[in-house]
Formats: sequence, C-alpha cells, structure tokens
Amino acid sequence: MFREPRWWYHYWKRKGHISKGLESAYRKIDSSYLYDNREVAFNAGEENIVHRYKINLFENYALIRPYFDQSDKGYVIPIESTSCNYGGKRHWFLCPNPKCNKRVKILYLCNMLFLCRNCLRLGYSSQVREPHMRYLYMKDKIEELLKRKGGDVYTRPRYMHQKTFDELRDKYWDYEDKIDQYLMKHYPLFIE
Repeated sequence: MFREPRWWYHYWKRKGHISKGLESAYRKIDSSYLYDNREVAFNAGEENIVHRYKINLFENYALIRPYFDQSDKGYVIPIESTSCNYGGKRHWFLCPNPKCNKRVKILYLCNMLFLCRNCLRLGYSSQVREPHMRYLYMKDKIEELLKRKGGDVYTRPRYMHQKTFDELRDKYWDYEDKIDQYLMKHYPLFIE
C-alpha cells in the first residue's frame, strides 16, 4: 500500500532532532532515583544494583561496574549537585562522554556504557508518531482533562469558563475530524 511520506519526520531529521532510536527502548538510570528520592541518606560507597550493574554512590561521583565482573574494572560518572529553593540538594549526572559532559538527570545504557540521550541521538516516541496517532493522543488529553474537572465533551465542568470549554470542545472535534480524514485517505477499505 502506498503511504504518504512523513514530511515532518524528514524536516526534523535534517535539523538533527530525529534519532536512530527511541529513548523508551533503552535501559536507564535516574539520578533522582539513586540519590534524591530516598527515605534514608546514602552512605558513601553504598552499592546499588541496577540493570546488572553495580553502582557505588559517592558525593561527587558514581562508580559503575558490571555485576558479573569480580575485578575492580569500571568507570566513573561524575555527579554534580545543585541547591533547591526550599532546602536540600538535587543530584545530576555529568555525561561520561568527554565531548558532551552535559548535566543530565537520566543516562541510558548502550554497549555497556551509560550515556545521555543527546550522545546516543535518542528521540521521544511523540517525535515519530504517525499523524493520526498524534491527533488521537491530543484528543484523549482533552477528554481526560474534561473528565478530571467533572465534565465531558458534551457538558461543561463546574467552575470552568464557557469560553475555555468551547475552545477545548472545538479542538476535540477538530482532532476527531483530522483522524477521520487521515483514516479515509490512507485506509479507505476499513472505513466503509
């Protein structure tokens, strides 16, 4: 079946924003999970096991070694901390790639190395969705918002301005029309 080329995909690829892979397909470690969202403060040298890797946490770095490797081989990921407005600290990984060295919250595992999404050229799933799936996602977001506020597409939620409700409802029906148009154009056999 002939499919219309996704011009938006090629546009962003030329700009260098669309990647070779999706970030959801990679295993990852999160600095806030390891350092910040804890009931007990971490001890220097504390060992965590994540994705078959031993991660020893220190104040300024994390030492990463494969779980199955008994030697002391491994590599260091620098850690940087920033003060929060209401006290406490937020910890960040510094990407171990010497060309990058960006401060990031999440590192992704690729070929036994944890790197940031920019180094791995990872894209988000929303960047590679087909148009009808993006419209469906936006339509569902509007419907969820209206339900959360106590209404639906047909009845205005209490305490919501009529103008706001009308704008949301119009967007909802526009997305519904765009989905129908796309499906009729690309999948005519299924619509009849």
